[in-house]
Amino acid sequence: MNLPHFHTPKLTQVIKTLQRALLLSTALLTTLVLWLAYQWHQALHSELTYFVSPQGTYASQRRPTPRAIYREAFELENFTEQFLQHAFAHNEFTYQEHLEKALQVMDSKSGLFLQSKFHDEDIFAVYTQYNGLSTLELEHIELD
Repeated sequence: MNLPHFHTPKLTQVIKTLQRALLLSTALLTTLVLWLAYQWHQALHSELTYFVSPQGTYASQRRPTPRAIYREAFELENFTEQFLQHAFAHNEFTYQEHLEKALQVMDSKSGLFLQSKFHDEDIFAVYTQYNGLSTLELEHIELD
């Protein structure tokens, strides 16, 4: 075989067609990658955030002024209920775990005061000796 047989117009046409197909597929893949990167960026910086609690899953939206400390009423009510349940509703098996969770959201001075009151009154001994149980039921939380 000699070189002129390979250099025919048909072979040139096939090579040009392959070049166009390669360029088109490269452009399509590049466009797809850019679109997926944009979608990923949008998902990371989405205004919609979900939070999960034992009562259900809720959607939350970012506030327009992120510097201001502002809480919605349901956030304060939920925090108050969870804190009071952890601080005051327990038995001998849940006492330590609940108290630790309550102390995590308290400042050190208040936490030490609560611990000293529980220690002074020997709450844990009451739970263990008399099979004690402390429950808490909230009827209404009023915010000011």
